[in-house]
Amino acid sequence: MEKNSIISLGIRLGLVLFLLAAVATIPAWSQNDTIRPAPPVLSLVSVIPNTGFVTLRWTKSPDKDVAGYIIYQGKNNIWIAIDTLYNPNIESFEDYRAHADFFPVSYVIAAIDTAGNPSPLTAEHTTNYLTTLFDACTGNIYLSWTGYKGWGDQLVSYAIYGKEGNNDFKLLDSVSSGVLADTLTQVIPDKDYCFVVKAWHTNGWVSHSNRKCITATMPPPPDYISVDEASVIGNNQVFLKFSIDNTSQLQHYILLRGTTPDRCSDTIMEWEKYTEAELSYTDVPEDSLKAPLYYRLAVLNECGRMVRQSLPATILVPQGYHENFNIYLSWNPCLSYDTLEKYTIYRQTGNHAEELVAELSPRDTSWTEKIESLQYMAGNSGIYCYRIEATGRNHFSWTEQNSFSATICINAGQHVYLPNAFTPNQDGQNDFFVPVFSFAPEKYHLIIRNRWGTIVFESYDYLHAWDGKDKKGSPVQQGVYNYYLYAETPQGVKIRKKGYVMVISK
Repeated sequence: MEKNSIISLGIRLGLVLFLLAAVATIPAWSQNDTIRPAPPVLSLVSVIPNTGFVTLRWTKSPDKDVAGYIIYQGKNNIWIAIDTLYNPNIESFEDYRAHADFFPVSYVIAAIDTAGNPSPLTAEHTTNYLTTLFDACTGNIYLSWTGYKGWGDQLVSYAIYGKEGNNDFKLLDSVSSGVLADTLTQVIPDKDYCFVVKAWHTNGWVSHSNRKCITATMPPPPDYISVDEASVIGNNQVFLKFSIDNTSQLQHYILLRGTTPDRCSDTIMEWEKYTEAELSYTDVPEDSLKAPLYYRLAVLNECGRMVRQSLPATILVPQGYHENFNIYLSWNPCLSYDTLEKYTIYRQTGNHAEELVAELSPRDTSWTEKIESLQYMAGNSGIYCYRIEATGRNHFSWTEQNSFSATICINAGQHVYLPNAFTPNQDGQNDFFVPVFSFAPEKYHLIIRNRWGTIVFESYDYLHAWDGKDKKGSPVQQGVYNYYLYAETPQGVKIRKKGYVMVISK
């Protein structure tokens, strides 16, 4: 019995010592102390973006008898204590039970002194809650947030950070403190995007919102809509041909027309469900093709919004005139192809077949041809018709594509030019005297006489030039000679000219 009594006494003594140790950890509240301590200053609340937990930071109460701090959470001035921290020097707290990734969370703090008196509550601080919305019609992601509450006029701005896929977050935009929304454009279809909004205080404090992620789910547009051909055919008709990525789910196409490359706004044709890889169309503009036209083939999404369009299919319209026995051509640049390689000029006159006369670089938009070189073409009526071909390639296939301009015809008229001197010394420069025509004469007669009236040269062939020799083949003396020219145009117009030419011997 004595042994059991000793054991029982030891257990009781141990229990008493344990209770005394436990009581020693409780603040020694005094019932005589009823003065409330000064409150701390709650500096910020910030969401830990990956978890939705919340970090609180504050400045300690200045009172020396503070025993710790009480953390409250709530709304509408109804506060529930979620934790008491018995440490007078602590200045931060992490709320691991918060769900700030689902809604904004509000906090206040009170200091508690050694007598158990709580301080007045701090000003309320509320986390910034971010939401996102993806609009498949516009292809935009719209962001909005509730705003940080607690800083008042010391809230400077919001910085919007975002990332696509596994990339790092980067600054997307910065807005003033009164703006609670932003928009991300040029969203890549079916990509994952995540966003965080940071609120900035005047002294550099930063409060994070929750992290919000969203997938931009929408049918992707075709990878390409390329111009294969934009040519003028027949009588004022335009032939258009496009290549299309027909693997896209979007199949609603419209054809737009305009007078400038960036203003193709008139819808002239629509295909609501087009599934082929090539699309051709012939347009008959109401106005004659005296000025350039531009066409774009565009695809619409399910909301009727244009999400991709071709380059401007360019109708080349050349302009031209003649002056001083020269033909001058110019044209609008071809914008149809990803890479323009060259321009080719074709000419047709009289009963001659169309022929290639020049190949120019893609930088050229003008060209000049001397009429003098064309007079020897039989049947040349003095009317010259030109057509321009643009050659280019598109990135998706890199096959050569060609487009043809409208045809322009220039009437050079019935003009004749006769030089007033030449040097028949066989040096290869100005060795012959011959009339220059803007046409090929149907009839021709040229007579050259010396000053005594003797005929030294006569020809009925306009291709036969005088080489400065008389009929016997001897060089004539230096001096002035009279000429008489008779020519008849293909239209039957008779031309007679008289004049003088100086033979200069060197």
